[in-house]
Amino acid sequence: MESELAKRLGDEANDILGRLDMTCHWAKKSCTKEEFEWYKKLITPVMTSVVLDLLNPFYEKYPDAKPDDYD
Repeated sequence: MESELAKRLGDEANDILGRLDMTCHWAKKSCTKEEFEWYKKLITPVMTSVVLDLLNPFYEKYPDAKPDDYD
């Protein structure tokens, strides 16, 4: 895979993760505690999977695509 494409794919997946994280902030700010806890319970496995099953293996294979601030 060309490094430019790898960078673009990694950036897009990172953006998705950031958008999911933002939904948690919105839910925490606007929902009841019960609603937020329910939402967090649903979204946490999705976000974990994006990191562990997608981004970490992707950046292991294409380390040049990994952002400097990704840890």
